[in-house]
Amino acid sequence: MNQAQRQAIERVREMARMAESGNYDEVVRHYDGTFEGAVVVDGERHQVFATSPEPFFDPAPVLEVHDQGEGPAARPGQIQQLERLRYPGPMPRTEEGATRLLDFWQPYYSVVVRQSLSPTEGQLQALKNFGYDGPAPATRDEAKRILAAIQAERRQAKKAA
Repeated sequence: MNQAQRQAIERVREMARMAESGNYDEVVRHYDGTFEGAVVVDGERHQVFATSPEPFFDPAPVLEVHDQGEGPAARPGQIQQLERLRYPGPMPRTEEGATRLLDFWQPYYSVVVRQSLSPTEGQLQALKNFGYDGPAPATRDEAKRILAAIQAERRQAKKAA
């Protein structure tokens, strides 16, 4: 068994111990596509984020529980991933803190942050190349939907020809 496998097994054992003691992390996806997450300590829920009705993200509970003590330092790749995902809060010090923070930040990013980002230059250029002359899309997701619609139209036109 290599080092990574031993670490993974130890993490699972630690999560089992946390759950048995009433301490665990919870990320819930609702039927309507919204998410919420919490850290549960001694059976008490501390809300970390929600994507609806009022989106918010509070990293304090995650960092207070998971970013304490002596443990391996956060890996540079974890910090880079948080930066790439536009995480605006304090960076975690430990690997465990970074792992748990990413577990919470990724669904929040995918539902709330990414949808509010401006379109990329590549998306805008693709729209221009396709001859799109409608209103400029406000977000990346909107640009993606418009591009997909244009491409679907072009495929149907090719089939009909």
